Amino acid sequence: MYLISELLREYFADRDLKPSTQQAYGVAARALIRQMGDCLMEEIDRKKILAWRKEVLRVTLKEISWNTYIRELKGLYQFGIDRGLISLQQNPFQECNVRCPKRPSKTVQSDVMSNARHLLANMEREEIEWQQWTEFYPAWFWRTVFETFAYTGMRANEVICLRLDDIDLHKRMIRIRAEVAKTHEERWIPIHETLHPYMSRLVYAAKKKKIASGEQLFNLNVYSVRHMKPNTNMDQIGAFYKKLSAKLGVAISPHRFRHTLASRLMKEPDRDIHTVKELLGHRNISTTMKYISVDFEQMRELLNEMR
Repeated sequence: MYLISELLREYFADRDLKPSTQQAYGVAARALIRQMGDCLMEEIDRKKILAWRKEVLRVTLKEISWNTYIRELKGLYQFGIDRGLISLQQNPFQECNVRCPKRPSKTVQSDVMSNARHLLANMEREEIEWQQWTEFYPAWFWRTVFETFAYTGMRANEVICLRLDDIDLHKRMIRIRAEVAKTHEERWIPIHETLHPYMSRLVYAAKKKKIASGEQLFNLNVYSVRHMKPNTNMDQIGAFYKKLSAKLGVAISPHRFRHTLASRLMKEPDRDIHTVKELLGHRNISTTMKYISVDFEQMRELLNEMR
C-alpha cells in the first residue's frame, strides 16, 4: 500500500514527463495532501472527494482549477490501479469534475494591437536617437517577441525554447520540436511575410553574438547589457506583457494571441479548422473550437441572408 507522496514518486519514476507536467501533478497531489493528509491511497473515497469539492469550489478554487486537480489525480490513481499498487477496483476521482461557465473568448482587438505596435516602435526610435534605455529595452527584441506571438500563435514555452537551428529563413519556416510541443509531436509553422524581417533581424543578431545553433534564440540576456540571466524564462516574458498591458489599459498575453489568431483565421474566406488545429498544435478539433470567438457581424450577415 502506498501513501499519496509515495505513489507520486513512483509515477514520476515510471513516466518520462516534462518538468511542467511533473509540476502540475505535484501541485494537485500537494493540494490533496493538504486536504486529506499524506494518507494511504485506499483511504480516499468518492464521498471524501465530493466533500472536498463542496468545501473549496467557488470559494478558494474556480471550476477550471478544480477540474485540473481532478484530471491529474485521476491519472495518478489510474496509474496505481493499473500497476496493482492500489487495491481499488474503481477510480474514486472518476466523474468528479464540474461544468465550467462559458466565458467570452480572450481575443485582442485590432486597435489594441495597433497601439502596442506604435508604442514599441516609438520606444525603439527613442533608444536609437537618444541612446537610452526605455521601459522595454531593447525595444527591437520585444517587438520581435510581440510579432512572433501575433503571427504564429505559439505557446509561450514554445517561443522560449526556440533554438537558432529551428528557424529556416530560406524556406520561411519555424520548427517546434517534439520535446518542446505540448502534444510531443513536431510541427512546422510558416513565417508570415510581416514577421520575416523581425525574425531575420533576430537571427542576424544571434549569429553576431555567436549564439550556437542549438542554443536559445530568444535569449534577452544575450542582446541586452541590462539583463544578466543565463536564459530568458517565463518570468521575463510575463513581466513584459504585464507592463505592456498596464500601458495599454487592456489585458494582453501570448495565450490571448492564440485565441486572436485562431478567430482571425476562421473569418477568412478560405478558412479551414484543420489548418488552424495544426497551426496551434492541438490534438483535437474540439480544443481548437474553444479558441475561436463568435463573429457577431458574420452571424448578422448570415441571418440577413435568410428569406
